[in-house]
Amino acid sequence: MADPERGERNAWYRKPPWRQMRDYIMERDNGMCGYCAMWDRVTPADMVDHIVPREFDRELELDEDNLIASCNWCHRQKTNWEQKYYGTGNGRKLRSDVIPITDVKLIKTIFKQA
Repeated sequence: MADPERGERNAWYRKPPWRQMRDYIMERDNGMCGYCAMWDRVTPADMVDHIVPREFDRELELDEDNLIASCNWCHRQKTNWEQKYYGTGNGRKLRSDVIPITDVKLIKTIFKQA
């Protein structure tokens, strides 16, 4: 069975506005994981992550203050947390009773709890 949400998401990530912003963020963050940098680790980034998930707040999807270069490991940890906190992911219901975490420094606390 096709997942229309996944199809829309994948199409959005192929569009020029995202690709240009992604390139900008990777350059801004010197191609290094911003999450790892909080622990003074130097790790190449594999992607750009939405600090507040795009699925939760579309108004922030191209906001450079809501984007950070991320390695795969950090992205996976944060995604696991987001699914519990925000209710993101396939088949989950988005929660309306949570406050968006916009301060990337709070993510450090989140990773300690993951």
